[in-house]
Amino acid sequence: MKSLSILLVAATCLVAQGASAHEHGSHSTFLNASCDDPMRLARRHDLDEARLAINTENRKITLLLTDRVVALQLSDRVMAKIDRKTREAGDEDGDNMLGQIIKDAVLTTVRTALNHSAECDLHDIESADYRDGELIITTRSGERLFSHADIDHEEVMTNFSERDAREFVKELRKRIDRGR
Repeated sequence: MKSLSILLVAATCLVAQGASAHEHGSHSTFLNASCDDPMRLARRHDLDEARLAINTENRKITLLLTDRVVALQLSDRVMAKIDRKTREAGDEDGDNMLGQIIKDAVLTTVRTALNHSAECDLHDIESADYRDGELIITTRSGERLFSHADIDHEEVMTNFSERDAREFVKELRKRIDRGR
């Protein structure tokens, strides 16, 4: 099983934070999501191009629908926080030239790794439903999309408001029906 595990590294966990990490304590946010076929890792989607996008109630994850895919990615809010923390870490003084080069490489790698989504083509989706507080998207092979995705040990697909989840199901069903 291929597994996509994304580690969001807040300021106190960045390599560049050094001594300040000890002063402020550690804070990390983890997103774990299976990326088994027909799912794939793809570039992050611009929300302006989405037909519909909903955020988890904790506002850390966005589920979006385009004309061709359903995708799960870190929210713009989380990405902005990462950008801010990355800039702050990059602006810190005290590193020698080699230290600065290493820090810049690590920060760039972290940002690049997080700038992705897990997605599935609409033609691979069989159905969508909202039951017992869970958004359920099933593939043609019978697998549930994002069923093993969790953010900070909370299941992502149970972390959407009922209203948002039902709206997503309604729009996704329209897209699935158009593709048949």
